[in-house]
Amino acid sequence: MFFNLNIFSHDLFVYLLVLLISPVILLLLVTIPKFILSLVFKAKRDIRGNKLLERTPEISLIEKKVNNKLETEILIKNFRNAKYFKNEFDNDVQWENKKFRFDQLENLELFVDKYAPLQSHAILIFNFIDEYGVCKKVCASYEVKHEASDTAYVYRSIYSNYEGGYIVGSFEDIVGVRFLRYVNFNHNKLPNFTSSTTPAVSDFKYLNNYKMNFTKNECQTIFKSLMVDINIYSKKAFFYNFIYRNCLSEILKHFRATGRFHYSFLNLLFLNKVFIRNDIIK
Repeated sequence: MFFNLNIFSHDLFVYLLVLLISPVILLLLVTIPKFILSLVFKAKRDIRGNKLLERTPEISLIEKKVNNKLETEILIKNFRNAKYFKNEFDNDVQWENKKFRFDQLENLELFVDKYAPLQSHAILIFNFIDEYGVCKKVCASYEVKHEASDTAYVYRSIYSNYEGGYIVGSFEDIVGVRFLRYVNFNHNKLPNFTSSTTPAVSDFKYLNNYKMNFTKNECQTIFKSLMVDINIYSKKAFFYNFIYRNCLSEILKHFRATGRFHYSFLNLLFLNKVFIRNDIIK
């Protein structure tokens, strides 16, 4: 005979059996707790008490002629511009329609708040610089749509209990509230947000600001990729998930549109190394 049937020993049989059964066991370990928790925690689609998340943005590109030249204008609906007082939920929220010139998008930054072990929140900052050198910032963030009184939303999001969505708004709002949390909403300790540059984060050890090494065309490509996602989310609800659809992955994935940024889920734990390896930070 060309082969020996004795190679199919008892040990090999056990190994093959474990190999076949282990995916089933893993599936049960995930689905059973999810089913049980889904009976306890229903999907949170109504966000009572949280005015910060009650609207979703929409972005469109409008071409028009100005002095016989074709220009592309960005229209952002439901642009959030909130002011904060004693705490995050003591606020005055304004929803606005904002316009920017697409050709004035010069560069972008990535603001990362490492607010807990193995947990980070990323914010894209698009810098539009006009003919007078004035910088206007547009910030984009992916958020869990939770109620104001809910404090355990991050962990329960593993079982898809919350809707996720993008927020687009002013720098003073989207990034500013992150600084305010670390100074316990003491406005006297807040950095200067009136300048055209992002405040230094050296005094805030959990806040990181990255100057991204993308060309102007690449920044515009990233913006278009983000715009497509934002408009999809404005029409269809998706659940936030702490593991695979979170506030970091849903922002960084748009860098892939440039064709020179690659990462896996585990790489998100080592952002600095990923950025350096992909040569995308200055």
